[in-house]
Amino acid sequence: MRWPFRVPFRRGHEAFDPFADAADRMDRARQARDEVGDPTVDSPIGFSPMGRPWGRWVWVFALVALAVGIGTSSAQTRSPSLPADCHRAVVKLSTTEGRFGSPVTWKATGPAGDYAFALDAAAVTRGNGRAVSADTPSAAPSWGGPLFSMNGCRATGRFGLTLPPGDHTLRMFRFGPSGAQPVVKQSLTITH
Repeated sequence: MRWPFRVPFRRGHEAFDPFADAADRMDRARQARDEVGDPTVDSPIGFSPMGRPWGRWVWVFALVALAVGIGTSSAQTRSPSLPADCHRAVVKLSTTEGRFGSPVTWKATGPAGDYAFALDAAAVTRGNGRAVSADTPSAAPSWGGPLFSMNGCRATGRFGLTLPPGDHTLRMFRFGPSGAQPVVKQSLTITH
């Protein structure tokens, strides 16, 4: 005879186990689902596996918003297209306006030689594999990028916007026997 309730530590019976009781309830619910073939047979009235009727639309909206967010962030760092031109220096940036710290992807074409980018520097020199500003020390802060060479009249790369927010001037310098000569000048805006 089975008691309708369990008495812990009754003589002749094992101790009450809440996990075993829960497992028994789950087994009975699984058997009922299998017999009827309906996954909601033991569920409360109005419950569906997808949740509320509008629940699936929330998931659809979240996935679309995620895809749009990923698409717009990758569009900013996507490398721009630029055909090779071995006679004239040209630079194309992925964006001309970006947030502080965000990456900017660039493509450049031009004659063979060593080049470097600099932000807010009117003149640069070589220094430790980078372009170093040759402006006076009292001038506004500037940034000099690493040296690069045009392979097959092309080069690509990436740099971060690390200067204070505001309007800046990006220059590409070509290094030759007489020093660095600016060959391309472009405006760039850094926002907060």
